[in-house]
Amino acid sequence: DNRVATEAFLDDASRQIKESGMLVLNCWEEHQYQHDLKESLKQRFNSVTGLDTGCGNWVVFATNAPHDLNLKQQRDECEKLSQQLGFPLNKWLNRLEDVE
Repeated sequence: DNRVATEAFLDDASRQIKESGMLVLNCWEEHQYQHDLKESLKQRFNSVTGLDTGCGNWVVFATNAPHDLNLKQQRDECEKLSQQLGFPLNKWLNRLEDVE
């Protein structure tokens, strides 16, 4: 649904999400090349990361929560979650990139 890429939706989402919350968007792969969408997200959130799923989708994670984990800590947390959930998350962590 292209409505999630609109200024109105992103404005509303940024107001509604708690400081420690996160907006997660499952977009089409081509959205990762839309400069306006990326700029809109970065204007509203302190941290915007995304990953190409390799299956035609681009998943975006946007938050105002502070990031205080270094890469090793992120990998350790990811491993714990992987064990709890029963499937490997490191594959996805390795694909995660800052939205530029």
